[in-house]
Amino acid sequence: MAKYRTIEINGEVTFPGQYVLDGNGEDLFSLIKRAGGITKNANSTSVKVTRDEKEILVNLKKATKFKGSRYNLDIMSGDTINVSKKTNTVSIIGAVNTPGTYQFIPGFDVKDYIKMAGGYSKEADRYSTYVRHANGSSEKIKILFSRVKVFDTSTIEVLSKAQVEPFSFTDYAIKLTSIYTDLLQAVAVLSILSNQN
Repeated sequence: MAKYRTIEINGEVTFPGQYVLDGNGEDLFSLIKRAGGITKNANSTSVKVTRDEKEILVNLKKATKFKGSRYNLDIMSGDTINVSKKTNTVSIIGAVNTPGTYQFIPGFDVKDYIKMAGGYSKEADRYSTYVRHANGSSEKIKILFSRVKVFDTSTIEVLSKAQVEPFSFTDYAIKLTSIYTDLLQAVAVLSILSNQN
């Protein structure tokens, strides 16, 4: 009796369940299509593929845009695909006045959510704000260009000054001097060796 190569699709697809791979090397795009596509409640920025007890986080929206997308993942026998449901929330943690879970509002950016959380606390290092997305990617907020998109289920983290190691010019100068000294010694040794020949 032939053993079929199968995968499982769970969560927010029209027809969740077990699927037999066709043998031609299927990918996420074709399997989501075979499962009837995603539902209106699917978090389109995230899907988790479990393979050999490891989680692979994929941006579902980018992976299923078209078959040739570079984000489209080849699926292997035994994989489990889980399409997450929208939570309609954004978590804000760290050095803000009121950390917590807030309603996801389309079009809001990081500054809007930090205002919603009562603004930065006195302990906040404003230069150390990060956004972690449901697909596993993470972005550091640049002060001048802080229009980073926030998606459903994203987490905004503001580090405190105590968590961020301050820049020490003295340490920098000591390390630079040490490197420069080592480099000069190497040049001197090479010069002596070349003069002996």
